[in-house]
Amino acid sequence: MSAGFEITGTGIVNAAGTTTKAYWETLTSGQPTAREVHLFGPDTAAQTVMPVADDQVEHGWSPRQLKRLDRMTMLSSAAIREALADARLETQPGESDRVGVFVGNATGGWGYVEPQLYPLYRDQDLAAINPYVATAWFPTASQGELSIVQGIGGTSKTFCAENLSAAFALRQACWAIADGTLDVAVVCGVEAPLTPLVYNACIRTGTVSFDGAYSPYSFEGDGAPLGEGAAAIVLEATEHSRERRVRPRARIGTPVLGSGRQSVIHRALDEAGTPRVDYVALEARGQTEPDTLELFAVESALAGDLPAMGAATGTSGALLGASFATSLVTAVLAVYQGAIPGGTRVHAALGERVRVTHGSPAEQARIRSALVVGTDPHDQAGALVVEAVEDLT
Repeated sequence: MSAGFEITGTGIVNAAGTTTKAYWETLTSGQPTAREVHLFGPDTAAQTVMPVADDQVEHGWSPRQLKRLDRMTMLSSAAIREALADARLETQPGESDRVGVFVGNATGGWGYVEPQLYPLYRDQDLAAINPYVATAWFPTASQGELSIVQGIGGTSKTFCAENLSAAFALRQACWAIADGTLDVAVVCGVEAPLTPLVYNACIRTGTVSFDGAYSPYSFEGDGAPLGEGAAAIVLEATEHSRERRVRPRARIGTPVLGSGRQSVIHRALDEAGTPRVDYVALEARGQTEPDTLELFAVESALAGDLPAMGAATGTSGALLGASFATSLVTAVLAVYQGAIPGGTRVHAALGERVRVTHGSPAEQARIRSALVVGTDPHDQAGALVVEAVEDLT
């Protein structure tokens, strides 16, 4: 592999589970996660979405602190705190200037500001907007709040690029470690879009399924149910993780981003020094054209020699800015656990019709490498190869 980056900790929270362990158990069992929720009030039709229960998320914020925070910060806090604990990394103010936070988020904190906008526009009530909107609403809120509370003083950035948001965040983190700016980077993708306004926006742009159905790689696909969640990793240079004597979960290189799915996947495989992988974590938007192009690119890049393939989208929902990070954590778990993740499985072979199964259980297998792919609506693509780390003992 061209660059030595190791993932030493993971954290995740979405409809499938509020910890990495719970998420993997859901994937292992293949149990469904979608629910009907009345986003527009109790007297309206229910929408099929993939929510996360508030009382199950260990975000670490007090009730007083939550009054100034949006849900995206709460979700990212839970994922990042778990990733740091998994990596056995403690951060303290004034002592963590070589640690940075890189966040991918596409929609910001509408759950916080939207209820305040209704009386502002309906009644012209200027007092309806509280002072914390400025720090809770914008996509950078999670990065800023977590840097402060965790005492992280190194370079930190937020990236907004739809489903590729976390891929851009990860690439910047790799660059910051490679050029010596940081020793450790915490990378997180987060989205909390379950509000009436964001839901309607996603429906209008065709991002999510109108009726809650999920039919990827078919002519009936119109998206996936909207979900919320966060996924985080702790990233270190190999030398640094070995100095700390922690066992890495997986090894990666710098993600490849650019136009053209096939060329991006080819470059990711070339940079990893491998012509094939054991598992592909597909994006599987559930939209006919993007799904067809994605599968064609994977088939072409792997020369038709297709390994096991699956997608977290059927279990977590459409996660926008958290999509790539969720696929990445899923791939890391696959190589670390030595198993094909359950949930949505995609079976394809040249000359045969694509077959998709939902609710599949995990399968034990020798998974030593995995390919993660993602896109945005403007024909940009991202790809990354995740590799298992041999036993260091």
